[in-house]
This record gives sequence, C-alpha cells and structure tokens, in this order.
Amino acid sequence: MSPVALAFGVLEITDSAVWLSAVTAAALVPMVATMLLDGGIADRYRRDTVLRITSIGAGLTQTGVAIILLTHQHPALLLPLSAFNGIFQGLTKPALRDILSNLTVGRGLQQASSLLASAGNTPRILGPTVAGLLTASMGGGWAIAADAATFLLAAACFARMSLPSRPPRAKGDPTMLNDIQEGWKYFTSQAWIWSVTLAFAGSCGHRRTSVE
Repeated sequence: MSPVALAFGVLEITDSAVWLSAVTAAALVPMVATMLLDGGIADRYRRDTVLRITSIGAGLTQTGVAIILLTHQHPALLLPLSAFNGIFQGLTKPALRDILSNLTVGRGLQQASSLLASAGNTPRILGPTVAGLLTASMGGGWAIAADAATFLLAAACFARMSLPSRPPRAKGDPTMLNDIQEGWKYFTSQAWIWSVTLAFAGSCGHRRTSVE
C-alpha cells in the first residue's frame, strides 16, 4: 500500500515531483544500507524480538507520516520518518524469512515457506489496488494510516511468538563485521546471485519511477 499512497499523499500536499523523489529516496537509501547488516542482526538476536521491534517501529513511523499528510504539514517532516521506516523495513526481511527454521522443521518447513510466500504475494497484488481506492475516496493520508495499522497488527501477532534466548557468544567468535565480509565475498563470487539481484533492483527502481 505504501508506495502508491505515499506518492499521491506527497503530491497532494506539495504538487512537486522533487519532494516525492526526496521522500522516496529518504526511505530507499537507509533500507538498502540496512540490508547489509540485517542478516548479521537476525543471526545474533532473537528473531521474534527483532520482528516485534521493527513492526512497532514501522507502524509508528507510518502513523507519523499519515498525521503529516492529513494535517498538511511541511513535507520536510516526512524525511526522517521515511528514513526510520526504511531502516525498519530493511531489518524485517531476513528475520521474517529465517524465523521459520525456529518454528518448524522437515516437511513443515517447506509448507511454512510456501504459505509465507503466498501470504506475502497476495497483499503485494491487492495492496496497491486497496491503496488506490482509499486514496481516491479518502486521500493518501488515510491510506497510509491503514498501512500503519497493518504493521501494528503484525506486531501483535509477533508478540504471540516466544523463541528461546540465544546462547551467549563465545570469546573469539567472528564479529558481525567478519560475517558481513564473508557474506559479501561469497555474494560477489557467485555471478548468478549478483546478476539476479541487479535485475531485481532494476525492476524495483522501474516500478517506483512509474509510480512517481
């Protein structure tokens, strides 16, 4: 819902493509930067805790964005909120993907992965449509408010999960920086991985530009 609602919401209060680009970049750049760290964070901290924090954070930042849009405040106030929202979004993906291995094993893991993929793809298809309808009937601010409510609902669902605490790390274990360096080295050594990543990034950029 967010890209469509945010695009029209910003245009409603600014009528400026420059401000729209600034707000979009304010979310996208921190999200990409955070993705370089999110795997290490998900491996070092309880994933249910990470997901609760990121869902609450995303819900609160989107609530702030909705208030700014609904009250027609200066668009500069959107920049820090968008940046924090990008950080929370970047931290969510690996924790959500990897938590399945903590909740089920064997064939159940395959079924859970399929279910999670279906549950994620459905709103990706319906979300922009719902956002468009809400924006057309009530305005972009209310569409962002509805988006914020979904994050807070997710936080309530994650609150029902309880994973065991991770064992303390032994002295001499690799640091997060070491893990990131090792992961980056493997990533750059596999041509099929980085080529698919570049293609996906290009398609995402094209879709965002189309929305703008």
